[in-house]
Amino acid sequence: PFLWLSLQQRQTDRQREREERCVCVRPTGGLGLIIGLLIKTASGMMAGAGAAPVAGANAQSHSHPHPRPHRRPHARLSRALGVRARRGEEEDGVDLDLDPSRLVVAGGRLPSKRRFVLGTSLGLVTAIGANFLGVTSFLLGLNESMARKTKLDVLYSIRGYRRCFDPDNGYTFIFPGDWLADQTLYQRYARRVEQQNPLDPPSLKKKPRRDFSEPTAAFGPPGSTGELNVSVVVAPIESGFALKQLGTPSKAGELILNSFIAPPTQQDKVAELLSAAELDGGYYRLEYTVVSASKGWKRHNIAVYGTNNNLLYTLNAQCNEKSWSEEKEKLFTVANSFRIL
Repeated sequence: PFLWLSLQQRQTDRQREREERCVCVRPTGGLGLIIGLLIKTASGMMAGAGAAPVAGANAQSHSHPHPRPHRRPHARLSRALGVRARRGEEEDGVDLDLDPSRLVVAGGRLPSKRRFVLGTSLGLVTAIGANFLGVTSFLLGLNESMARKTKLDVLYSIRGYRRCFDPDNGYTFIFPGDWLADQTLYQRYARRVEQQNPLDPPSLKKKPRRDFSEPTAAFGPPGSTGELNVSVVVAPIESGFALKQLGTPSKAGELILNSFIAPPTQQDKVAELLSAAELDGGYYRLEYTVVSASKGWKRHNIAVYGTNNNLLYTLNAQCNEKSWSEEKEKLFTVANSFRIL
């Protein structure tokens, strides 16, 4: 009986020490409070399960002179929560580190630094490549000249403008980033390329001639009526022809308007030259208006002309006269950016 009472007292003291350790844990925040309550409840359940009847205790004391100590519930609970017990644990108890900042809300462990760095880097690369929230356009806009030279504006809008780069036809220019390409023109261009490089044997029929008055590229704002747009036409000319053979930009402008834009055969149209200038590189820039009395419209145009390899390049940017004050700066930016490759 004396031995049994000593063992029982020892177990009671151990249980009291465990409860005191659980109570002394200072939870921080809601998660720490929940963990403290769980540990205290588990300790009480283990204490109730560990109290055995006198007869059972007597039998255990006779069969095992040195009874095996109870398993430590705190260690099992700490493993379930993913918390490591400190190495300096005592023989009869475990000093747990229950700081909520060391725990993950959903359980488990925090990711390693290597995984965190790789995941963050992959996310940044994806965001920059996809121009997420315009971050790539903003970064490229910090050094606009470098971005324009490297042709990165073909993929991303920089300062509100993207680039049309057509090495096949030999020209480039910038246009507003929210404008869209004319899909009809690109489909016709794709068919022409397919006819020039067919996989089937050549047909005996005579191939249709290309209409050089049709633009090779055209852009405009989505959902518009088509009056606001920019287009480029490439047409062959006589060998050795140069714009300076037409005279000054003003004389060349009057000749172009009277011969091609509003010829005498089209009495319905009236064209008026507003300004003419020569740009760097030998380009002629004309500003003029065209009025159609029968159709009831008046359009404001800015055209840039250039020659190279017996080809005449014409970029024309136009809008309705009513919206000229709003679109003036934008159309001049597009026209001044036109270059022949």
